[in-house]
Amino acid sequence: MFVSLLAAVAAASAPQAITKPDWLTRPSASELSAVYPAHAMQHHIAGQAAITCVVNVHGLLEACQVVSESPRGEGFGAAALLLAPTISMTPAIGPAGPVPWTVTIPIRWELRGGGAPDVMWTESPYGGGSRTTPKESDASDANSGKNLIVHPTWRIAPTFADVAGVYPANARGAAGHVVLQCRVVSDGGLRNCSTVTEEPLGKGFARAAYDLVAHFHVSAESFPAKDSDPTYVDVPFRLIDPKSDEFQQRRIGAPNWRLALDPNKVAQVFPETAAAKGIATGRGVAKCSVAADGALVDCQEMPGEPDGLGFSHSAVVIAQSMAMNPWTDEGAPVDGSTIVLPIRFNLASGTPPAN
Repeated sequence: MFVSLLAAVAAASAPQAITKPDWLTRPSASELSAVYPAHAMQHHIAGQAAITCVVNVHGLLEACQVVSESPRGEGFGAAALLLAPTISMTPAIGPAGPVPWTVTIPIRWELRGGGAPDVMWTESPYGGGSRTTPKESDASDANSGKNLIVHPTWRIAPTFADVAGVYPANARGAAGHVVLQCRVVSDGGLRNCSTVTEEPLGKGFARAAYDLVAHFHVSAESFPAKDSDPTYVDVPFRLIDPKSDEFQQRRIGAPNWRLALDPNKVAQVFPETAAAKGIATGRGVAKCSVAADGALVDCQEMPGEPDGLGFSHSAVVIAQSMAMNPWTDEGAPVDGSTIVLPIRFNLASGTPPAN
């Protein structure tokens, strides 16, 4: 299998004084292989996709979107999105410090003889790449002897209190990013972890991440069908000062849903008051807190459109059936956060989308 990852980074109006971001971590051969769409692999279909993401001030990817994929309908766009948590970059640096930046990452998959991956990287995100063949151990690891969970659903994950308790005193307010690769045992717990990346070094962030490992358990639904080989998972950690405003506000950059919005249920709870008045569409808004397991709790009705016809009451009913993954792809907890959830109701279609 041939997989290439090239990045082009641009910010049209950025000042010349900005230092552009560069690679910190990139997907391993096993991670690239693990997301190859199953149907495409079975039918020896090559494909490519490009995602555009924001590189935040910590060098992590946020708000990723698929901008192209070929051939359509084979899942290469979704596969590219699954790789975002494994990629980090040095932040873009402006005159006043780190600034957000936009990066476009094209990825190409191709099956070669024997199925062993041949990976092409660029030396920087701006070109000059050369093809390199992974070490023999990487190639075999990608195809046999190890199952890798690329996008885990967590049954249990650390809370903000847990993360605050391990923040290293030596860090002195700095933010850290760590990725551990751990073996998943039969009950979903993590064992035998190793450090994939730690940034910055020498401030105790990897040690802090190891102290959180006992708080993780993978849900059974994430286990691969093939269970004869060891199963591993990459776990990202974004560790920031518990005294910082960002930590205190418990912001969630991009929630992943383990129990997502159900369009059928949305259709079932269309407000009777609105239907009786001949109103076929509306928007309800629910404001909820996030529990330690990712469930939405203590939901309140916010003004809807049109207001006073029960759309926001129905939005609360829907929200209470939803739940986030309790650990984000950026490497942070979700408990105690607040989310405002707008939901579009459409009586005519029967399958109203969320806004």
